[in-house]
Amino acid sequence: MKVGLALEIDQELDWLSNAVANIENRLASCFASKSFGDDVHAVFIGVILTAPGSERWHRVRPLKYRRNYTLRAPSLGLVKYLGNVVEFDIRPDYAAVRVLNSEQAARHVVQALTDGVQVLANQQEKFPKFDSSEFIAAFTACLSS
Repeated sequence: MKVGLALEIDQELDWLSNAVANIENRLASCFASKSFGDDVHAVFIGVILTAPGSERWHRVRPLKYRRNYTLRAPSLGLVKYLGNVVEFDIRPDYAAVRVLNSEQAARHVVQALTDGVQVLANQQEKFPKFDSSEFIAAFTACLSS
């Protein structure tokens, strides 16, 4: 299973990019050889770290479930079949993150991810052959290690 993060970040918090990349690498490693059912093959989470007032340009998108999704980026010559994909966004508290040091900010993002992944359980009916409870437990365990 693939688990990935997509970061939208203000320049002021650019120093946090490496920490989010490390979190994504940890998730990719934890989930590379796991499966939680046929209905979901990949989970992609948008992490929006932009200043208040930018909501118009950086909206938190609701959960989207795509069956048999193929990623196409013709300008890059990229066509990749990803299977059944779940996408959703989270928005950690910008004001809180900007006053924390790197380690504390990373923990704040981890907590926001852990809280945000609960959306899978709330929308379980969209993918009944996916064990969201088991996935959430593994996700939480991965990020707490």
